[in-house]
Amino acid sequence: MKTIFAKQQDLFDLVVKLSPDKMKLFVDIEPKGNVDVERDRLWSLLIEAAPNAPLNEDVVIDILRCLKRGEKVAERRIAKGKPVEPGADGKVLLLVKDFKGQGQAQVDEKGYAKFSELHLFDNIEKGQQVARVYEPKAGADGYDALGEKIIAPIGKPARLTLDASAKLQPGPKGDYQVVVAETYGYLKYESGNLKICEELVVPGNLDLHYGSINFIGSVRIQGDVGPGLFVRGRTGIEIGGEVREASISSSEGSVVIKGFAFGGASGKISAGKEFRGTVVHQLEVEAREDIWIEREAADARLRTQKLLRAGGGRITGGELFIVAGGEVKTLGNPAGVKTGVKLCSDIEATAEYTELLGKLARHESALELLKLHLGPFASNPTKVKLLAPQYKKKIEELLKKRDDIERSKALLLERQRGLLGSAKAAEGVRVNVLEAAHPGVKFELGDRVLELKDALTGPVSVVYNVGAEKFEVVTLQAFEKPVENTKGDKHGKKK
Repeated sequence: MKTIFAKQQDLFDLVVKLSPDKMKLFVDIEPKGNVDVERDRLWSLLIEAAPNAPLNEDVVIDILRCLKRGEKVAERRIAKGKPVEPGADGKVLLLVKDFKGQGQAQVDEKGYAKFSELHLFDNIEKGQQVARVYEPKAGADGYDALGEKIIAPIGKPARLTLDASAKLQPGPKGDYQVVVAETYGYLKYESGNLKICEELVVPGNLDLHYGSINFIGSVRIQGDVGPGLFVRGRTGIEIGGEVREASISSSEGSVVIKGFAFGGASGKISAGKEFRGTVVHQLEVEAREDIWIEREAADARLRTQKLLRAGGGRITGGELFIVAGGEVKTLGNPAGVKTGVKLCSDIEATAEYTELLGKLARHESALELLKLHLGPFASNPTKVKLLAPQYKKKIEELLKKRDDIERSKALLLERQRGLLGSAKAAEGVRVNVLEAAHPGVKFELGDRVLELKDALTGPVSVVYNVGAEKFEVVTLQAFEKPVENTKGDKHGKKK
């Protein structure tokens, strides 16, 4: 400690010391016998040593008692400083969950965790507030043991760097700023860098480390997608590996699958634009624009609002729903496997319409079954009143069930009429066969059918002659735009 004051008196010797950090003030007093020192005399000496020190009067009074008893006083603390209170640092408060590469399992109301549906991040819309930025705050000043003021440092500003995907705006109350998204996507915040990412990249396989994905932007998976998972990417999806029994959907973009794609009982693909696949088996695909098959489609159901483009591949089994036409290298196989090609309107090519037809068919089957159970009461329900009470109740229940099904069927028929009323059918629809179409291939347009009994050798076009009301096989009629299976970019667009 540092001596800042020393004085010899007739009754005692006084030394005042200051701690290295200047926050504590001490005294040493050597009495010359038992002395009765007046308070004011000692107090004035201490004031002389440290005029502005915050002296502790209780300690001074206790020192006087010690001197009266002839006791030596050593390093008694007579004053202490007040430490500063540093200002709070500025901070960034996230208002959405940012993406850190792993998620949290979703727990249902029964307490079961769903590891296939992890909360990886929050989807962000353009214009959404994603964070608040609080300014640093001033601290509380202090003083040392000599009473000298110590200025408190202001807190450090929050570390925040933005790119063009987000911007700062004043907050509503002025005590903070808000970060507003300039685009859609997910939030990435790391080491003070904040940005909104429009593309989500999975560097390997999509498994339970990620779970299923529901993203507002585009998704690029470099590996495989396992069974039972779903991938939703609003503006596009690209999968570099295989897809097995998974649901893949993009409401506004294209879907590209570079590896083998197997649908099984639950797999389905839905694309707001194009679908591009290499090999697809037992898979249901619906695309608002073209469907591209690079090598093979087997036992698949393909629905395109525009063109089916498989000029370099073969399609065997399953069903094709085509609105604007198609081009295929090979249709069917020499074994005669059934392969359906349906030329239809844009409405009839949708899975929604096919599901509607299925519901109508199930209603018809239920009505036929009820008709058998009702017997003569189906056509003459007034005879029910002649039955014994126990039989009468049963028949009345069956009649009520029949009426309910009839009403439900009428609603379905009304919906069917509404859909077909807005349907658009392309004119001059044709299917170009470049190499061969085998027996078992059936072309349909409404109730008009052409089922091949013998193989067709390409290149030829199968067209529907409206005047003759039948299908015809003619010389190849090339499409205005080439339909060869060219490569595309990550969202299926032509380069």
